Amino acid sequence: MDRDQTGGTPREQRPSAAKGGARRIRVAIAGVSGRMGREVLAAVQAEPDLTLVGAVSRGFAGKGAGLAAGSALEADLRSCGVATFADTKRCLEATSPDVLVEFTSSAVSPGLILAALEGGVRPVSGTTGMPPERLLEIGALAEAKRLGAVVIPNFSVGATVLRILARTAAPFFGACEVVELHHDQKRDAPSGTALALAEVVGPRLLRTPPLPVPAPPAQGARGSDPRGLAVAGVPVHSVRLPGLVAHHEIIFGATDETLTLRHDSLSRVSFMPGVLLAVRAVMRLSGLVTSLEDLLANRPDGPSGARRTP
Repeated sequence: MDRDQTGGTPREQRPSAAKGGARRIRVAIAGVSGRMGREVLAAVQAEPDLTLVGAVSRGFAGKGAGLAAGSALEADLRSCGVATFADTKRCLEATSPDVLVEFTSSAVSPGLILAALEGGVRPVSGTTGMPPERLLEIGALAEAKRLGAVVIPNFSVGATVLRILARTAAPFFGACEVVELHHDQKRDAPSGTALALAEVVGPRLLRTPPLPVPAPPAQGARGSDPRGLAVAGVPVHSVRLPGLVAHHEIIFGATDETLTLRHDSLSRVSFMPGVLLAVRAVMRLSGLVTSLEDLLANRPDGPSGARRTP
């Protein structure tokens, strides 16, 4: 189904076959009432090779309720033939999707991803702040099931290019700092993208002699040190303000000069090309992928000579 141009209201669902008769990828979305979930909803609806079979939100009344029950979004979806659920596991059982896209919370997300894999469904997750041990668990199950799984904290192509550029610049500088700025509703800090930037750049810096860095705060604390949270020897600073979306800046310093690399996501639409790439790519993967760079490098129209990186 398509969105109405005047108010974002879903229109009637398209037929189940893509152009040329190819089978469409069946997609379910968890967290559909959230800001990112609504953007994913619109993006999936606009693609001729994808079909939305289920939508999940804790505020939905779910299957069996009358059309007047639940939110206006739920009523719109159900009037177009999309099954709605308050529980993701019930959605997976009832709709048998190929792919589950989820943007929920770090407390909920691992359980949803594991349940999807157990049910033979390939997960695509953009939830941030996931503990490393849960990623290991997800990776092990994906390998055991021989299914693809994608867990990426930032689906922006531009943010991925920022990571590539920062990795290239790091060996030429002895010091750098990362600043990440997000909307005031983002719960985790620093962002997953900022942490990944620091972890990639820190070991590659030219440190002769090593530069002093602030000590990390106690585990689980935000930290009050004005020099930021030290990650791989790189201070990382967080800003949360209304009016922002997602912004990352890395500043390199050397004698009498600096180099600043910055990426700005001006709306959540900027993440959708990466999400759609992941939905299609996960169908041919086996195991866990945590980097959009890997998906970009291995897409059919990817740059020649691209390689996978840690």
